[in-house]
Amino acid sequence: MTDQVHLTIPASAEYAMVARLTAAGVASRLGLTYDEVEDLRVVVAEMCRLLLGTSTGDAANGTLTLTYSVDGTELAIEGSADGERTPLEGDEGDLSVSLIEALTDSYALESNSGRPHVRVVKRLSA
Repeated sequence: MTDQVHLTIPASAEYAMVARLTAAGVASRLGLTYDEVEDLRVVVAEMCRLLLGTSTGDAANGTLTLTYSVDGTELAIEGSADGERTPLEGDEGDLSVSLIEALTDSYALESNSGRPHVRVVKRLSA
């Protein structure tokens, strides 16, 4: 059985803290260490940066949706933002990706018609 937490917030950097707090709550409930919880907070912050990117048109008024899924062996976090967005470029985007890759077991970033989607997985210790 998979437990899921769904979070929808305004697509604004000011609300990324809510996403980070949710990640910390889910990770703490799983019994992760303080360092692991902090790592996931960093991962979610960087996911939000990638998902928000640079908005165009009405995207600035859109929503950011994150789903935290736990199946007993791993924690998967998927995120997407509505509206057309331009991904972060150069060093800024590269740093976010590097942090996410270093702190998770798998990472994928896709774009569907200008809508970014990020998925990360962190395997849970036995």
